[in-house]
Amino acid sequence: MQCVLGRASRSQIVDDPFPHVVVHEALEPDYYRRLADEFPAAEIILDGREPVSNRNFRYTANAVLDDARIGPLWREFMTYHTSRAFFLRVLELFDARIRELHPDLEATVGKRLHDWQSSIRFREPIRDIALECQFAYGAPVDTPSRTIGPHVDREVALYAGLFYMRDERDDSEGGDLELYRFNTGQPEFNPGTRSVADERVTRCRTIRYASNTLVFFVHSPHALHGVSPRARTTFARRHINFVGELTTRVFDVGGGGVPST
Repeated sequence: MQCVLGRASRSQIVDDPFPHVVVHEALEPDYYRRLADEFPAAEIILDGREPVSNRNFRYTANAVLDDARIGPLWREFMTYHTSRAFFLRVLELFDARIRELHPDLEATVGKRLHDWQSSIRFREPIRDIALECQFAYGAPVDTPSRTIGPHVDREVALYAGLFYMRDERDDSEGGDLELYRFNTGQPEFNPGTRSVADERVTRCRTIRYASNTLVFFVHSPHALHGVSPRARTTFARRHINFVGELTTRVFDVGGGGVPST
């Protein structure tokens, strides 16, 4: 079993426009190839849902761990990446950034970060933090479009990770992750949402949608990200989504909701 953060180091963390790390060849190639070869069929991830053009669909760790159609390699992968051992690995890299961005968070929870207990999201009662590792399937595209523009994720989320598993035959354009900053330096969200108008942000970095590539970052009102427009394609945008959520808000934008990337 390998950890997607196993090849990451604190020295790789970039703070502009918000703390994040990008790891190319995050997993050893042979291990990655085994995972890619066993990536579940679309029918499993869709689970009876219609594959609407360029819409994102999820298949959670809770579902995976009970699904005999998914092989033991993937179930082992999901089990580790929703474990306290994985959470502690996240802290090895990002604990200082978490404290800088959210100095009152430990007091709110009532424990030091390294004492937090984890649970698997949707599978068991939330302890201090609920961890998710889920299949993400961006449906094939009928008409060129953007899945989602600049936004931040849910306010109860502490971190996010995206591990790209692009089909080696996929030669389509787009679907890259974009990182932004507010033009004024101050959060300016669309009323009642966690999304932001394009004219209020500047794109600072684009991480190409490429196989065996990990992007991992800490949430805050400044953790703006979105997906570049996808061209028409018969291929899905495939990745693994990592989430850590609390029962209380980690940050506050005073708005409503858009789905996570």
